[in-house]
Amino acid sequence: MSRIVLHLPGNGFHSNVSARKRREYLENFRDWITPLATAGFPVAPSFQGIDLKIAGVHELSFAGVDLLSAPFAHTLPSLYEQHPVHRGHAEWLFRRGAKGSAPGTFVSEFDIPRRNIIPWRDNILFALPAQTIGYSECSTGDVNPGADVNKYEAIRFHDKTIVPMRGVGEAQKAFFIWQRVWTDEALEVAMAEIAKLVNDGKDEVYVLFLDLEAPLVGSHHGIEVWQKYFAAIRESNLAQHFIPFKEAAAIWRSRAVDVEGPAYPLFSRQLGAKWTGLHPQLDYLMRVSMLPEAKTDREQAALSLVTTSDPLSAMDRKLRHSIWVEGDLGKLEIGYDQTIISVALAVMDAIKSRQSSITALRSIQLDEDGKWFANKNADVLEEMQG
Repeated sequence: MSRIVLHLPGNGFHSNVSARKRREYLENFRDWITPLATAGFPVAPSFQGIDLKIAGVHELSFAGVDLLSAPFAHTLPSLYEQHPVHRGHAEWLFRRGAKGSAPGTFVSEFDIPRRNIIPWRDNILFALPAQTIGYSECSTGDVNPGADVNKYEAIRFHDKTIVPMRGVGEAQKAFFIWQRVWTDEALEVAMAEIAKLVNDGKDEVYVLFLDLEAPLVGSHHGIEVWQKYFAAIRESNLAQHFIPFKEAAAIWRSRAVDVEGPAYPLFSRQLGAKWTGLHPQLDYLMRVSMLPEAKTDREQAALSLVTTSDPLSAMDRKLRHSIWVEGDLGKLEIGYDQTIISVALAVMDAIKSRQSSITALRSIQLDEDGKWFANKNADVLEEMQG
């Protein structure tokens, strides 16, 4: 019989969340912790360090929850970890991120860095097999396709263990349908898909991963989605199959293997359309690459508002336009929040001209909710040592 780790990565900068919902989410962040702590079975969320600072919540507030460590901001580490100027910034993001209480680290966008820049030894990292392109490196510096991360239950990499989150696609799909249509029948299907995982005749530890903010994007029901979903797991007698992260980590470490040749090519992410598929996104990244090196904690935190992946994904949805889906109370818009783009561009310009990022944030012309978010980020920078 298989077991499950329920991983719920949170991202306060999620580009598909509207400015109004983002503010409500971060202002009432403690309300979102309560369902996690009272789920009745182990859950494993993660939050960026800057999210916790904006929300005014300390890691110690997650007593009884398997909190994973996470970087300071929601970056794509592969874009910066080997950069001639910003490689130190990539290291700083993990060194100054959320510490967590469980032996696992959330890497933004599951973009596993090839260098060993994550300071926590023996931690578990998750790979996203559905969006990886396996290849192998060869002596000429070219690449040969063919490697497949899905073949492995766990892989040793540096002093970490990489776990491909395979086999949970149908359970994810059922959740997303249910939170949108909000019917008892759809919820029963979601529970049935979880039951299929644990009764598959194998002895796996599956990672069912769902964005904590998913109900703010794909549902009309917000936090109630998690309250009802967790209750359904308990009432369906499935809670016993969800295991603590520490127990899962011991199993994964015991089953981890060394792959022949370099392991990193197995984890190569498709950055493609969402982050690098359009010229404005590439222009943005080139501008970031020419910014000066951040040296103090305040400069690093300011740069993190620019190197985060969310302005890129917001640009993607802005340029490709919103997606509308049917929900039980009317259409749901999967769009973008201009605040995320405006904050990043304002700070980028300030860093380039060596002006105050704090002043730039407090001067942005946005609506009330956007201004609130910009000012909260300015507050975080003021708290950092200059």
